[in-house]
Amino acid sequence: MILTALRKAEAGWMVCNMTVADEDFETAFGIIMTCLRHAYMVGTSLEHRKKEVTYTFSYVQLNLFADMPKCFTRAQMIVFVESLNVSESSVDRLLKKSLRKGLTTSDRNGHYEKTLKGEEITRFGTPPEEGDKVNFYMTYY
Repeated sequence: MILTALRKAEAGWMVCNMTVADEDFETAFGIIMTCLRHAYMVGTSLEHRKKEVTYTFSYVQLNLFADMPKCFTRAQMIVFVESLNVSESSVDRLLKKSLRKGLTTSDRNGHYEKTLKGEEITRFGTPPEEGDKVNFYMTYY
């Protein structure tokens, strides 16, 4: 609404009722999503001294992990991320972190399988479906 009000004030329109323009809503929504992603990344990257479990993945890593099938290999993940400009070392860090957090298991031959905990992770920004548990630290906002 502020963007619409500024636009109308700048143009000198004197109106009692204002309707938010679609382009203003899209702009505001884009700003909000950027702020949420930043807050999520910063909030989950810091060391916490509380009992609440947080997954310290950036939203890019979270979406990448969510897009992988239940069983996958490191090589499959490398091929998958080539178009996303993600380096092999980033994939290795993600796999190491997912093992440490109990989201995957590995047979040490490059084969990974998501655990029940790992299968709960969905893409960041995906709205919860009916019956889903909403957990801010995992994927929802």
